[in-house]
Amino acid sequence: MNEIEELSPEDETRIARLRNRADCIQFAKNVEAKRPDLARAALRHAVELQVDGHVVTSPLLRDIWGAFYAYEEALFLKHGKRVRAGRTRKSLEGRGEIDAIEAIVLKPSPSTGFAQMQAAGLLDKTFEAVVLRNPKHFSPAAVDAAKAKLQPWLDAAGSMAPQP
Repeated sequence: MNEIEELSPEDETRIARLRNRADCIQFAKNVEAKRPDLARAALRHAVELQVDGHVVTSPLLRDIWGAFYAYEEALFLKHGKRVRAGRTRKSLEGRGEIDAIEAIVLKPSPSTGFAQMQAAGLLDKTFEAVVLRNPKHFSPAAVDAAKAKLQPWLDAAGSMAPQP
């Protein structure tokens, strides 16, 4: 499930030099008009930097928290300022990550957060994508719901197709 565009080695180096979220956001703002692909890569790097700062004990939890931080970046893009996803964080911490993701994915229709993630070019970072990457950790109903919501962006093999 990969919708990341291929960057040149020079662009990858530019992104790798960004050391914190603020640097990534400023870089994304600076290049958005001429290089939206580079701006998306900077936002993805911001997400990775935030996950690196979060204590995770497994690849699944890293994937879940990466989706959470990507959602916060999508909120930032929508509002133009830092907006915390407090209710989602409270759910993840209170119910446990797996149960919270199940509840979100099992909702009958895609949420506004899903639409924001799509608009930000971060569909591969949605909770639905996390479920499809880690189906053995989730109920069959959650996997089916995730497939149904992501169906328009899945290729014949069930992997994420590139987003236009």
